[in-house]
Amino acid sequence: MTPLNLEIYDEQLIAFIRTQTEKSKESPLQYITRLIQSDISHQRELPIEDAISLTQSIFSIYAEEYKKRFGVEAPYENGEARKVVGQTVAEMLRSGLNLEQVQEKLSHAVSWYLNFHENQDSNGQNYPYGLKYLFSKTNNSWLLRSCIESSYKLNDKVFRLMQSSGLSREEAIRSVRRGDRAGSQVQESKVARLDDALKIYAKVRKFREFLPKDFKFLPQIDLLFKSETPDEKYITEAVDFLKKVLVVMEKKHGER
Repeated sequence: MTPLNLEIYDEQLIAFIRTQTEKSKESPLQYITRLIQSDISHQRELPIEDAISLTQSIFSIYAEEYKKRFGVEAPYENGEARKVVGQTVAEMLRSGLNLEQVQEKLSHAVSWYLNFHENQDSNGQNYPYGLKYLFSKTNNSWLLRSCIESSYKLNDKVFRLMQSSGLSREEAIRSVRRGDRAGSQVQESKVARLDDALKIYAKVRKFREFLPKDFKFLPQIDLLFKSETPDEKYITEAVDFLKKVLVVMEKKHGER
């Protein structure tokens, strides 16, 4: 076998290797060889069947979230999408994360991508919410990382409320804060009624392309989105108003 001769000219890398070999009492060759052997061993230990299963799970989560978000089946994606998702899963597993951690991070990212990420590129063009785009469109999967980071900036309670009720980040945070402040039975009742109103608003919001841009700020519903809980009479009237708007929208444009 022909030996491999390495010549390293990166001063920062050389300094790092020297520091590490001083600690481990190895030669540079021994140190580099040990790291590479460890990496090879780690790759061999990658649970291939689990990685394949997890990749399929991400596709299933995407399909479910897509149908919930848009009301139609997710578009078909060829093997390239499965390849880039599989590569990301394998890379994350090799980094030391376990299966549960990888699934949690990627399912959060997919949900954020479909429900809360603005699907416009730097030129203002809308792009399709596809898994291939999410996992590989930009260098080093910047889009995927941004979705993971954005979803983890919220606590799980807020994120799940955004998912289940279709609320924006700000609306969900306000709703949680109001719930946290609820003390008396009267206040708890008002908060529950307010949450019902916001759920109806979320249904109306699906027709946002047909609504005026300042719809959220109409006096009939404006107080629903403030930090303080409005009185029960206002909430009741807001619910009635939103229900009427929803009926009109569904008659004109169909249910969503």
